[in-house]
Amino acid sequence: MTSDQDPRIFLDDEALIIETSGEMPEVAYHASIHYLTNDPDGPGLRLDEAALRRLRNAAIEGFRRIILRDVNLKNRGKGAYRGIRRAIINWRRLNTFCQRHGLECGAVKDELRRAVIGFLRGEISDVREGKACCLNCGRRELLDFLDEIGVPPGDLPPGWECLPLEG
Repeated sequence: MTSDQDPRIFLDDEALIIETSGEMPEVAYHASIHYLTNDPDGPGLRLDEAALRRLRNAAIEGFRRIILRDVNLKNRGKGAYRGIRRAIINWRRLNTFCQRHGLECGAVKDELRRAVIGFLRGEISDVREGKACCLNCGRRELLDFLDEIGVPPGDLPPGWECLPLEG
């Protein structure tokens, strides 16, 4: 690395790559650490705790983006949309990542809770209007997920139980 290369530039670039990596933020996180520290073509940095925290936060943001994408009714029909089942999978991946690194994901959880309730309201409305339901998970899977993110049954929108869910 030449003297005119600021290590922060590499860190900024890698954080952006992690945040926008798509379906696998944790994989991008580990790839970035390897590139920044051990890759022969990388800058050969030593990452302190602040740098690692920055990269971990980028991974959390990456997870947040893809989870919220899949509980946003506006995304139905778009190529990147995966549905609530994928949001559940990625929520659990985020939780595992945070537990592994001793991090909190409460802010994402709060945002997700609100988004899922809005998603369900929209689904109920669409189904009542005769549109197809886009929930791609079973009733038990949905209820377990709602419990994980702290949505008590009393907070569910009226009519949710009439949604045509698998199992």
